[in-house]
Amino acid sequence: MKSEVNLRFTPGLLVLVLSLVLLVVGAYLGFQPSSTAHPEGKESLWIILLIIGSFLGVIGLRTRRDEIRDSQDNSDQIRSSEDQKAIHGFFSFALGIMAITVLVAIVNCILSIFAILSPEIDPIIVLVEILLSISLAALGVYALTRTFKKKSDGVYLLCAFLVVIVLTNLISQTYYNATERGTIATIVSIIWAIIFITYFLTSKQVKEIFPPKERTFTFIDMILSVSCVVLALISAFLD
Repeated sequence: MKSEVNLRFTPGLLVLVLSLVLLVVGAYLGFQPSSTAHPEGKESLWIILLIIGSFLGVIGLRTRRDEIRDSQDNSDQIRSSEDQKAIHGFFSFALGIMAITVLVAIVNCILSIFAILSPEIDPIIVLVEILLSISLAALGVYALTRTFKKKSDGVYLLCAFLVVIVLTNLISQTYYNATERGTIATIVSIIWAIIFITYFLTSKQVKEIFPPKERTFTFIDMILSVSCVVLALISAFLD
């Protein structure tokens, strides 16, 4: 019997799409006249985007290759009873709150796309904010997907997502767009992060589903997390 290649949306495809977006935006900015595309010493932005996009492209290709291979190797395997342990209780509540955070990132991305039409706003800043929102949403979807599939890096990805949210909020409040509402949102994100991370690392239910000795944090997990923080810093630098 011929093995079928799984063409569903996967983390590998997600990284490839993000890489393509970064490369297209970087190339677009690179070919623009310096007077419009690179104001106020921002000439290096397109180079940074191309470097990050190229790096993510390599990671995405390798990840997609491994996904196809794993799909073929595991097509005839049956999950054990351990893999069928249901996520419930406070664990479900925590994942629900994180899913809402992902939706907020998607909404921010849509709002930023409309904002780019405004002549008063620097389009480069808006583009970076769009990429940041996409990256946050991608990291959140990736973390939730890995968790629901009970992958070994699920717990640490959830923790990384919470830490990234806190860092991006702190960067926003420290370097630009500091408002009373933003300060409250930052404090709330810190409180939620402390509560959820403590729960993820100490909960008996989480330990049964994700045994501590089997937990991992892969290279691609680190790249996705760091990319969000880097984009937040670039956005602060451009403002």
